[in-house]
Amino acid sequence: MKATLLLFAIAAIGLPYTTRSQELFPLSAHQLIGTGGTGRPGLAGSFDNPAAFSQIARTSIQVFGASRFIGLGWQASSAVVGLPLGKMHIGLAAHARGATYFRETGIRLSWAKQLSRYTAIGLQTGWISQRANTYEPAYRLDATMGIQFKAWPHVYLGAAIGQIPGFIQTDSPTPSLSFGCWAQLQTHTKFNFSITHSPTFGIDWRTGIQYQLTSACTLMGGLSYAAMAQPAMAFSWTFAQEWTLLIATQYHPQLGWTPAIELQFAQSDK
Repeated sequence: MKATLLLFAIAAIGLPYTTRSQELFPLSAHQLIGTGGTGRPGLAGSFDNPAAFSQIARTSIQVFGASRFIGLGWQASSAVVGLPLGKMHIGLAAHARGATYFRETGIRLSWAKQLSRYTAIGLQTGWISQRANTYEPAYRLDATMGIQFKAWPHVYLGAAIGQIPGFIQTDSPTPSLSFGCWAQLQTHTKFNFSITHSPTFGIDWRTGIQYQLTSACTLMGGLSYAAMAQPAMAFSWTFAQEWTLLIATQYHPQLGWTPAIELQFAQSDK
């Protein structure tokens, strides 16, 4: 518990100096809804914290697609695979997002390990390509380190440091620092909160709650804030025991609705 308190004290001190906001164009449905963040275990939290892979019990898959802010032609898609290998866990993720005037693609390899019954760590390295009209393509290597604590039987705390210096090819941005909490409040209710900081939007956070109506159906709702509030809602349906289909949408006050769909295989939270 002392290590947990120390980690979150460091995160609180570092927030004003971080430079990377949470994704304006999310790479997973749980990022879009607000039910995924640094403290979320499993694939649902893997884009925020590589330590989340440590909670995967067997091979799991997640595929996501969204048409972000239709009026601007933005789109985002991603695919993630998590694989347990003995006491270690490996994750592989790929994504693409952007519009006609800007395009970003990337691939990420993650490693995670359960240090104890309560603590897990993770490391993620990635290659990012960015192309924009009238500009030369930019390529960079990136790295993220993360940690998760099981503070109580159904409560996870997490923190992650991204854009670690020394892994960047073209520039040396200030590392990002974020933290979050995920909890099962009741048998059928789960809650998430995640926060970070960027010089453009200041404090950037997301929060969400999900309620399991039946063994197969779950309702979700959330709120993200990056310069302005963006509410979201979703519905998921589990079929054939192993597969889950998640349909979500987020509303931007100026740019309208963002529909999204995600298909998951063997994904579950411990």
